[in-house]
Amino acid sequence: ERGGVPGDCDLLVVAGPKRALFASEVDSIRLYLKGGGAGFFLLDPGVRTGLEGMLSEWAIRVGDDYVVDESGLGRLSNLDYSMPVAASYGSHPITEKHHGQMTFYPLARSVDLARDVPGFELSRLVLTSGTSWREMDGLGGRPRYDAGRDVRGPVCLAVSAKAPPGRTHVRADGLPQQHTHIVTFGDSDFATTAFFDIQGNGDLFLNAVSWLLEE
Repeated sequence: ERGGVPGDCDLLVVAGPKRALFASEVDSIRLYLKGGGAGFFLLDPGVRTGLEGMLSEWAIRVGDDYVVDESGLGRLSNLDYSMPVAASYGSHPITEKHHGQMTFYPLARSVDLARDVPGFELSRLVLTSGTSWREMDGLGGRPRYDAGRDVRGPVCLAVSAKAPPGRTHVRADGLPQQHTHIVTFGDSDFATTAFFDIQGNGDLFLNAVSWLLEE
């Protein structure tokens, strides 16, 4: 309605878009983040959201794939190959209490760091097992690992980025915004009602929100 992200927005959440955002919407999000905003992006596979290029400016690569997991962890929990299980996490405030816990992601795509950028604090947050892979042939049918095309795991499912803002933005309390905060997951379903209470899913979602809000 206002032609941009409202100035009093503490956290922008883009959760499971089903179609591409308009270019004007992406530009509004880009401007908000460059002003020191906080963005939480939960992007399911099979959808070109229009956000991929914008996130690459923050060294975040959103994969055009989906993650296949044939680990024993999934079979023990009566899960099929399309629900990756993670029990490995990066060193970060979001995940510091998750070591030893599992999290589950119903149909996820890879999200990883594209490069190192001076001045950026970039972290891989969630990693699948070594028996998983990035399936490049798209959804449909039973996937088979193709050594010439697919990419073996561990596969990264979530990343964070903290960076100096590209322009000066003064917060509502009169202080300049110090950092842009971004978290991107390759799945949105893990935080829905059906999966929120499974193992560490809900806590991981809430920890990400707390970090994005600098709480």
